[in-house]
Amino acid sequence: MIYPGFLDLRLYDLLYDGGYELPYDRYDKRKEIVIEELKKGPKTTKELLECSGYKSRSTLISKIIEPLIDDGIIERVGNSRSPSSYFQIKR
Repeated sequence: MIYPGFLDLRLYDLLYDGGYELPYDRYDKRKEIVIEELKKGPKTTKELLECSGYKSRSTLISKIIEPLIDDGIIERVGNSRSPSSYFQIKR
């Protein structure tokens, strides 16, 4: 029953209904790109910079690489300061 002066507001649960997917932000897509590249084989930081679209090494490391390492998806092989170090999917 709706009374005069009241608002009839109906909210539908779109997540439960299955008609709505959670939107991905731009970093999730870039993480997926990096993971797909690493599935092809180990890559250096420079190679990951080229495929991810980032221009800054430090931004790539802080936004993509470190969260993936923390989640246990990838690992670094070699010293972090060495240019010969590379990343690979964790086995």
